[in-house]
Amino acid sequence: MWKSTLISILFLVSPFLVCDPDPDVKSYILTNKGKLIGQIPAQKDGSLKYDVAGLEDGLHRFMIIFCTQYECKVTGVYFEFTRPYDIKFLNPPPRREK
Repeated sequence: MWKSTLISILFLVSPFLVCDPDPDVKSYILTNKGKLIGQIPAQKDGSLKYDVAGLEDGLHRFMIIFCTQYECKVTGVYFEFTRPYDIKFLNPPPRREK
C-alpha cells in the first residue's frame, strides 16, 4: 500500500514534485488543475520525481494517481502551490506513529 508523503523540494537549480520510494509503483498519473499532464514512469525505486520548473506563474493544483502492475489508485493527497512559490498541502496526510 502506498503510504508516501508528497513534497516539493525547492533547489536553486530546479523545483521537483517528489515522493518516497515504493517498489510496487510502476508509474504515476498527474493532473494539474483538472487537466491531464500524463503518465510519468516511476524512478527505479518506485519514487516520483517531476520537474515543475517549466510551469507558468500562477496557481497549480496537482492530483496524483499511483499505478502498480495491476491497478491505479488516487492517493488522496492534493498538492497546491503558487508560482512564485507558496507551497501548502490542502489535506495534509496524518502523522506517522514512531
